Amino acid sequence: MHRFVELSETLYLDRHRVRGDRRVIETDCKTGEQRSLTLRALTPGYDQMQWSGRRFFDDWTDSSAGRSGERVCQRWTFNTQDSVDQQGDRELSFVPQWAHARKVAELKNTRNLDVYSLYGKFTQFDERIGMPFAWYFYGCIETSLTVGRWSAY
Repeated sequence: MHRFVELSETLYLDRHRVRGDRRVIETDCKTGEQRSLTLRALTPGYDQMQWSGRRFFDDWTDSSAGRSGERVCQRWTFNTQDSVDQQGDRELSFVPQWAHARKVAELKNTRNLDVYSLYGKFTQFDERIGMPFAWYFYGCIETSLTVGRWSAY
């Protein structure tokens, strides 16, 4: 997985650098005045953007799970995908999947809880999983499966 992430980040940064140099025409709607500038100049923080898959691993490292010595590869497996589109652009992505076979109970009826009660539910969830901050990663996985995946685009 380490090599896959390294390759994904290189692919992303190379493509991102090239796209940042792409020139666009910006038109002032009020005056009609036009100017040519790069996407990099048009997008605040463009050069600080990173491959979206990096966030999973950074979040793990910075979380109480990572800081307590939990190894990501002992808790998660990664369904990797490597594809090339019709324009020849290569995309690398992954979907994390938990590495245990037991069923995980869904947190229900949380909408009307105050923050202390919600924290209590999260703490119980973490204890059932056997890992600190588990609720965050399980929530991220559910979100990634619903709206997409971590990818190098």
